[in-house]
Amino acid sequence: MQFEATFAHRRQLAKQQAFLSIFAESGNILTSTQRAGISRQLVYYWREISPAFERQLNDAADIAFKSPPAALPGKVSKMRRQAQTARRARP
Repeated sequence: MQFEATFAHRRQLAKQQAFLSIFAESGNILTSTQRAGISRQLVYYWREISPAFERQLNDAADIAFKSPPAALPGKVSKMRRQAQTARRARP
């Protein structure tokens, strides 16, 4: 019985770490849960029952939002082009 509990706990920790590393890159919980193969509700449950996981989640969010995501420069460029086009179209 002890072995099963230890194995389940290690597996849970591995899933948490996988999610957190993906979340630190993307900053998107839904995308991160899908890529990690877990449900979004599970992340919120872990956050509710585990202060340690909540701290790790906050740290991952800080990392995600302090560094711009890879897709952001493309979005900024697209927005810039749209603004330039709109300025040129003005009479």
